[in-house]
Amino acid sequence: MCIAESSDEQALLAFKAAISGDPNGVLASWTPTNGRVNATGNICRWSGVSCQSQRHPGRVTALELMSSNLMGMISPSLSNLSFLHTLNLSSNRLSGSIPSELGLLRRLQVISLGGNFLTGEIPTSLTNCTHLTHLELQHNGLYGEIPVNLSYCRELRVFNVSVNTLSGGIPPSFGLLSKLEFFGLHRSNLTGGIPPSLGNLSSLLAFDASENFNLGGNIPDTLGKLTKLNYLRLASAGLGLGLGGEIPASMFNISSLRVLDLGNNDLSGVLPADIGFTLPRIQYLSLYNCGLKGRIPASISNMTGLRLIQLHENRLQGSVPPDIGRLKDLEVLNLEFEGVLPPSLVNLTIGIQQILMNVNRISGTISPEIAKFSNLRVLALSDNALTGTISETIGSLHNMTGLDVSGNNLSGEIPPMLVANLTELAFLDLSQNELQGSIPQSFGVMRNIAVLDLSYNQFSGMIPKQVVSLSSLTLFLNLSHNIFSGPIPSEVGRLSSLGVLDLSNNRLSGEIPQALSQCQAMEYLFLQGNQLLGRIPESLGSLKGLQYLDMSQNNLSGSIPDFLSTLQYLSSLNLSYNQFDGPVPTRGVFNDSRNFFVAGNRVCGGVPELQLPKCTGTDNSEYGMGGEISVEGDVYSYGILLLEIFTAKRPTDPLFHGGQSIRSYVAAAYPERVMEVADPTLVQHEENNMDEGRLEECLLSVFRVALRCTGGSPGAMMLTRDAIRELTAARDVCDD
Repeated sequence: MCIAESSDEQALLAFKAAISGDPNGVLASWTPTNGRVNATGNICRWSGVSCQSQRHPGRVTALELMSSNLMGMISPSLSNLSFLHTLNLSSNRLSGSIPSELGLLRRLQVISLGGNFLTGEIPTSLTNCTHLTHLELQHNGLYGEIPVNLSYCRELRVFNVSVNTLSGGIPPSFGLLSKLEFFGLHRSNLTGGIPPSLGNLSSLLAFDASENFNLGGNIPDTLGKLTKLNYLRLASAGLGLGLGGEIPASMFNISSLRVLDLGNNDLSGVLPADIGFTLPRIQYLSLYNCGLKGRIPASISNMTGLRLIQLHENRLQGSVPPDIGRLKDLEVLNLEFEGVLPPSLVNLTIGIQQILMNVNRISGTISPEIAKFSNLRVLALSDNALTGTISETIGSLHNMTGLDVSGNNLSGEIPPMLVANLTELAFLDLSQNELQGSIPQSFGVMRNIAVLDLSYNQFSGMIPKQVVSLSSLTLFLNLSHNIFSGPIPSEVGRLSSLGVLDLSNNRLSGEIPQALSQCQAMEYLFLQGNQLLGRIPESLGSLKGLQYLDMSQNNLSGSIPDFLSTLQYLSSLNLSYNQFDGPVPTRGVFNDSRNFFVAGNRVCGGVPELQLPKCTGTDNSEYGMGGEISVEGDVYSYGILLLEIFTAKRPTDPLFHGGQSIRSYVAAAYPERVMEVADPTLVQHEENNMDEGRLEECLLSVFRVALRCTGGSPGAMMLTRDAIRELTAARDVCDD
């Protein structure tokens, strides 16, 4: 019969006392034994407790309570478990610091505290645990430097401090840890580069220093000596910044590598011609955006174990190796090249899930044989030079979740069957092509679509109610820059979770539907450049989260509704070039002239920076100004617009402060120094085929009209007919 050591029991009960939450009841069995020696009262039977010492029966050797949802602090009392060799409290919700008293446990071999909310520094006392083999502190909130003397723990095999907010660098002394197999530093905020001494870690299997964005330095050539290494991630580590360091050739000679990720660093280099032979076991090759030049070696096709290859955002040239279809296990293909898609791609029919070839120089058409990629989930071919039509066979890829062929020269209509069967599609971008025709009603079956972009095409007809009825649209719906006509469907109100709606620059007519008020999640709404008329519905005041609203260049009328000034998050508003009249509010977004635009309307008042005419007539107490305006308002706005155009400055420019305005700025320079205040691009008369004298005469004519249009009082302003006559004369001067 094993008799538990009373000091161990007291240490465990003190640990339990420091636990403030145990929703799963894992410590329910931890009740005092009160000196009982029977089996049921033995602490070695408590949940998570082990007593495995044959020489010292009844002594606690392991405390393993991982993934138990425990909350609270780690009690220093654990330092009294003098025979403890394993402490695993990972994946809980523990907070506070790591007790420095743990350094008293000389038998300790495993400390696993990852996945908690621990703070403070890594205790330097842990360097006393010379038998330590595993120190796992990842995914916490630890800060401070990595203790240099941890290199005394020569038995260390696993060291992981990933995802913390540490400071300082990687201790060069860690190169002495000849038994280290896993070295995890991912996203730990380290600086100071990679010490060349790490090339002495002869047992190292995995090294991850990725996303230490300011780590800096170059990749030491000595890492090529790590002949057992199979996992190397140094992506997004600020490597080579300002140094122009090359990727050491030795990196491509570590034949044991299965994962090589050096992407998104300021490096340079070329892919060795024999890379397909020197990295025979490679499965994940990610070298995107790291300054590669030259061509993709043909030997890539010998990497038959490849599952992911990312070579995009480099300066690679040439075409894809013709035998790339040999990579039967490939799941993700993201390349940079020019030319046509190689025919052998159709051989990747078994496992390929993602084809990502954005921003290349790919020409030709999308082959109907793409339907053979039965497991394809994402096809991204944006910003290339593809021509022809969109193949209807894409519609047979039932697992497709993302399709992006934007920024090409595709033409024709959208095949009705393209989306009829793509019920899993969450992202569809066909923008910036030459597509035309109407939108198929089959779009209504896309019950999972979250992003839909059809902008910058030549689509026509009415916006189908099936499109604006897709309640799954939560992120983005963009139908702008097409030729859609007719009213905005009232079904738009079903987009209750949509964040961004862009219907701008079409030929939409009718009134803004009241149903838009049901789009409670709307943050960005673009309706500019249409033929909408009527008043802005007061019901839109329910869009409390609206941040950006553009209704410019329509035929909207009436007064500017006051509810716009009550929208707390509205930071940009454009109502210019409509037929609004009456006073401009001065509250909310209207309080700062840099945040809103009302030019091209018959409005008055507002903040002084707008330089709008004062409102006249009956006082309007709501705005603190008059409610009627004079016809001179249009002439004044037009004069300000001329000043903006020909000076390339706006009334809100920082130059205009302390009583200075865009008008006084030009008036002070008129007529002697008009060339000094004019838009610098106009003054470069060599490009305008106009000599300096004639350019100055042209500017004098325009600025004279603008200054008279913006005279200080209505009586000093030009009449509309006089402004038109003088501008016509100015045009003749400029065209001579």
